[in-house]
Amino acid sequence: MESLTQEFNAIRDRAEATLTLASAWAENFTNLVQLEFRRSLQAGSRIFVMLLILFFLVISVIVSLCGGLGLLGYYYFQSIYVAFGIFLFSQILIIGGLLLTANNLKKLLGFDESRRQAKEALEDVTALFKQPD
Repeated sequence: MESLTQEFNAIRDRAEATLTLASAWAENFTNLVQLEFRRSLQAGSRIFVMLLILFFLVISVIVSLCGGLGLLGYYYFQSIYVAFGIFLFSQILIIGGLLLTANNLKKLLGFDESRRQAKEALEDVTALFKQPD
């Protein structure tokens, strides 16, 4: 009878420890999801602003190509082709920089760390129940 009581106490203690760990993990996991959600919202808003700037920059490129390039290129170089190439290259660099920045911000979207933590927790719980008594 006493060994049965000891076994019951051991199982109860193990269950209490598991519940304590599970509740602490759940709280930490909730905080992690909230932080990643905020980070994703911030990255999404930055991407939106960058794409908005990119849109107006593309309109600016079209207007600049029609008016300013013809005037300044011919004035300084006496060749519209050289001036057009220089101005077009600088605009391409600006657009490329904005696209690279937006692409880097896209990497911050998502819940990668939360998924990793959830997978680890599932593996730990599975391992806990597979342990021999």
